[in-house]
Amino acid sequence: MWEVVKTFPLDFLLSLGLGMMFSMAQDEKEKEKTSVFRSVYFRVGLAYHFVVAFGVALACYILYPDWMLMYYADSKKVPRAIIAYIFTGYFAMYTLGFLVVPALRKRREKLPRRFFISLVALIFAFIWLAFHRLWHVGDYDGYYRGDTHPITRTELFPVLGISMPAAAGALVTVLHLLRRRFPESKVSAD
Repeated sequence: MWEVVKTFPLDFLLSLGLGMMFSMAQDEKEKEKTSVFRSVYFRVGLAYHFVVAFGVALACYILYPDWMLMYYADSKKVPRAIIAYIFTGYFAMYTLGFLVVPALRKRREKLPRRFFISLVALIFAFIWLAFHRLWHVGDYDGYYRGDTHPITRTELFPVLGISMPAAAGALVTVLHLLRRRFPESKVSAD
């Protein structure tokens, strides 16, 4: 059962980073909101996260559940309730990322940016350390028998090959549109 705790770690780190990005983009805007959960930045980011991060992850899980579990657990033996619980982690990590930025900023103005850079480094380190599990696609038994396919020869490749660049472009567009809706306040140079 504890092996399930190791599942989806890369996506959770990405969800944390996505929440941080929307929170850092919000900066001092929407200070009048009584709750972070009512802010446009939080809600737009959550919608983006639902479609992009959660949506792509769900599609990948439907195609190759054992690959999404990174072969730490056999998807046939993991109860569906546990998988549903794991998928809620996407939203928990996004929310944590959004909430951690103001808390870090209270301690030191540049701390959120440093934390985010460290998170990106951790994501790349994770990819490097888990590259074999990420590159080889198949089922649980096949992975341990050495009977897998490179990701480029599976249905995951077009899903990820199209969704990742589209997600990056959409993120830039969404953040740009939010910035236009909430322009920076002008400080007089008196």
